[in-house]
Amino acid sequence: AFAGIWFWGRKKNITWVKWLGKVSAIGMATIAIFLVAFIAWGIIRSMNPRSIFKEEFGIAPPASVSKIQSSYYWFADTGDVYLRFQTSQEEFDKLVSVNLKKKTAEEMKRDTPGEYGGDTPDWWDYQIQSDWIYYLRVYSSANESGLKGFFSEDEYFAYNPKTQIAYYHFIGID
Repeated sequence: AFAGIWFWGRKKNITWVKWLGKVSAIGMATIAIFLVAFIAWGIIRSMNPRSIFKEEFGIAPPASVSKIQSSYYWFADTGDVYLRFQTSQEEFDKLVSVNLKKKTAEEMKRDTPGEYGGDTPDWWDYQIQSDWIYYLRVYSSANESGLKGFFSEDEYFAYNPKTQIAYYHFIGID
């Protein structure tokens, strides 16, 4: 439409109409370029495990955290994050959110939902074992949003002391 206004102004040789079409078309093209760049930046960021770690825990991965793997999906009314990394138990304890409640293996078996849709990453080898350490947050409300803006949120953080591997999973659904 703006290009049409510019062509019409050029044909009729009306300077202000040519400028109106030109400035508007350049403005719309600039907005489109910024939108594409923003989407590309988001996709690239979501593929970086260190960025996902920082997003979920609020800090950059400390030096004691290594071998970070992540899977991140966030679109419309669903959010899903998987993180797996190696760390000391001391560092794991520092990363536990105040919103998570400590649970036993039996409570985890009872209270956690199964993996939704079976679309877990290939490297996701999370288990419920009696010697692991577990933290859980299950939230559901029809009246208000959870911590990350969903009406139903499940979040757990587990640690295997033998292998020093930590597992974090969040899923939110509206």
